[in-house]
Amino acid sequence: MKNHHNQFDIFSTRDECNQVKRYLESVLFIIEDFEEYENLANIIHRFINENLIQQKHISSIISLLLIDKYQYHYSSFNIQNDITNFEPIVKEFRKWKAIDLVFIYFHPELGIFPINPKNKAHWNRIKLLKQTEFITLYAGRFQETDGDEIYDIAIEKAITLLNGKKIKTPEILMTGEYEEDDEEEDEVSVSSFLEESPFYGIPVSNNQFHNGNVEAWKKIIRSYTHVYPNVRVIIYYAKEEIKDIDALFQWGKIKPGTVINIKIIGEDLRNKQMSALVYHLKEGASPFFERYIKGNPRMVLRLFGDITKRR
Repeated sequence: MKNHHNQFDIFSTRDECNQVKRYLESVLFIIEDFEEYENLANIIHRFINENLIQQKHISSIISLLLIDKYQYHYSSFNIQNDITNFEPIVKEFRKWKAIDLVFIYFHPELGIFPINPKNKAHWNRIKLLKQTEFITLYAGRFQETDGDEIYDIAIEKAITLLNGKKIKTPEILMTGEYEEDDEEEDEVSVSSFLEESPFYGIPVSNNQFHNGNVEAWKKIIRSYTHVYPNVRVIIYYAKEEIKDIDALFQWGKIKPGTVINIKIIGEDLRNKQMSALVYHLKEGASPFFERYIKGNPRMVLRLFGDITKRR
């Protein structure tokens, strides 16, 4: 029998209830602006700048509005070649007045970044699209879509263009009223959540970085991200990003003196206790790791301030 005991845990505290309430209120305002023919990527960046939503909400907003509610046509693909010059891309997409477009760029480290392809500021913020990186394209008309072939034509042409090939713009895409307002090209229209810290080196001082050290790091990082839920800790070893921290133990090659690098990414990285994080990770990589793994393994350690007050 399926256990539903914890399905409402997000409402277990007043703070969490208030967060859900603010999110739902923001979604209603987003819908209002969207139905006034404002591109969803523009809206999302504006709402993030105004602290009305967070980056973690982007995926659910896209799914709720563009897929479930308005049923935009969409398709995903991997970039075939690096792209550094976005001028011809913006110029082309701004001709497409018959249709609304939203692209979702999945940065390998920074996460989801929404793009209005007719907005030059969004492309300028990215600066580079690398080969094999992942993009999902959405096409519609600010309302529930139908089976009109124009959406699939637009997606097909957009993928061809982003893969570095020339296209002949179909007349069907150029006649309409969905133009991009020039004032939206200002950099302030792009949210500032794409921030990264410098690299910090964590030297291994235990006789080997073993399972105990890995478990200590898990609990340290869990404590940190509990206090700063909009920040992600990225681990690098031998110039490779470690997707699964258990892999550090499985390799069994990390000896004393080895340096494991970390950095953090997220929204507004100021005052995020980086020195404390580095200190605890150094301790976790030392013979003193045991103090981090004592007690209840499910308990969140109080290492970075009052864990009942998310910042």
